Amino acid sequence: MVIVGLSTKCFSQVSVPLERKVAICKEGHGNAFCKERHGDVFEIGNAFEIDFTVDDIRKDISPGLAERIREFKSVFLLAPKKVGHVESDPLINYGDNQVAKDAIARLADVAHLVGARGVIFYPYLVSDFGYLLGACKEYGISPIVENMDAARGKMSYHKIYRWAQDFEELAQNQDVGIALNLQHAYECDSSMRVIKGLVRMFKDRIRLVHVSGRTISHNHWPIQCSDDP
Repeated sequence: MVIVGLSTKCFSQVSVPLERKVAICKEGHGNAFCKERHGDVFEIGNAFEIDFTVDDIRKDISPGLAERIREFKSVFLLAPKKVGHVESDPLINYGDNQVAKDAIARLADVAHLVGARGVIFYPYLVSDFGYLLGACKEYGISPIVENMDAARGKMSYHKIYRWAQDFEELAQNQDVGIALNLQHAYECDSSMRVIKGLVRMFKDRIRLVHVSGRTISHNHWPIQCSDDP
């Protein structure tokens, strides 16, 4: 069974409260269509990812909202990139510093509250993986990293983490899972060798796959807009 859902990042261009995003993602209008054509291969609307760059991590999630989120079979959190929500706000440096400590602690609180299966960190923002992984273990949350796109070079604290070889050391840590982003990989290499290499490295630690239209000129367009269907 492939569990399919949406990330709140899909709503980044509109002002929609988290409660409404949960309701929209739970509607699952595609279930009947998929069952007719694919049997029980796909289950639509039962996965949910909260992007805390879009949804303010500092706001409390009510018990009622947390309960509704826990009804999804698969819930993931995407760690915030910035200290605030304004374009000029500084990026978070995930290392041994107070800003990162506060962000990780809050992520852990929300992860346990909503029953998240893991927290996704953009690896180019991590300056100290030893610290990050130790903090995740201490708080009881599962760390997940994601392969990056072609535009991250000037913002990286370490490696850009675009290519499979960038993940060789991380892949040796059995506590680390990966989110495979197909659009990011396609931007770097349309042959998708990046994805093949990461699959070989992480194997059964592939926690989720981010799917969008694979395009060279635009990032994360709908699937039907793909240059290479």
